[in-house]
Amino acid sequence: MIIINNSPKTDLELDDGYFLSHGVFETMLVLDGKGMFLQEHIIRLNKGINFLSIKTRISEKEVLEKIRYFYHALKVEKFVLKIHVSDKNVVYSTKEYSYKHEDYFHANLGISEIRRGNSPIHCYKTTNMLENSLELRKGKENGCIDVLLLNMKEEILEGCISNVFFVYQNKIMTPTLESGILDGVMRRWVINNFDVQEEVITKEFMEKAEGVFITNSLMGIMPIKTLVNKTLGSFQNKVIQSVYQQYCSLCKFG
Repeated sequence: MIIINNSPKTDLELDDGYFLSHGVFETMLVLDGKGMFLQEHIIRLNKGINFLSIKTRISEKEVLEKIRYFYHALKVEKFVLKIHVSDKNVVYSTKEYSYKHEDYFHANLGISEIRRGNSPIHCYKTTNMLENSLELRKGKENGCIDVLLLNMKEEILEGCISNVFFVYQNKIMTPTLESGILDGVMRRWVINNFDVQEEVITKEFMEKAEGVFITNSLMGIMPIKTLVNKTLGSFQNKVIQSVYQQYCSLCKFG
């Protein structure tokens, strides 16, 4: 379902969001009519709006109204809500939740051959996602749930659609924001609830990792079974199990 500029229609006003990817978006999980991490998503969305100097602001009241509308119209307990904002358009849309239970036992993580430069747009959830989309598509063709992106110094940044965490000697480590990555909502939740070291993480360090998991607002906590050609079996790692179980308790599923 889709709502454009507060009307159930399919007509967009063509603006720089269409022509130049001058827009931002948020994607959140809705469970039993509740938007998970709703306030965090709205705060980040408005930060992105401000970064792009878009005049629109999104309020919690507005998003709650849309969630209630879709919840009663769709009549499903779990769905995905997307909010896209550009100069002339605010688009609310929904899609089915696609992650399956078995994904959490068999997830493979690849690594991109592309090396990303330094740009402030990577710190915001903009609609300029072509490079990520192309790399993710190639990764999925090779059986990967996501693909890691690195910078010119061969340092780990993030996945195409996720943040990444490594476990080494029972410590959780993740790339720093200073490396030019998105501060994911689930990334922040993990950091706020567990002892996490934010560090520069090199490609060579991946060989030492005892476990890896990735996060985003839809998959939550996704343990990685295989990292490139290295078998990890991260779901059995006690540190990752603790993070995963706490997240499941928060969402009341498991």
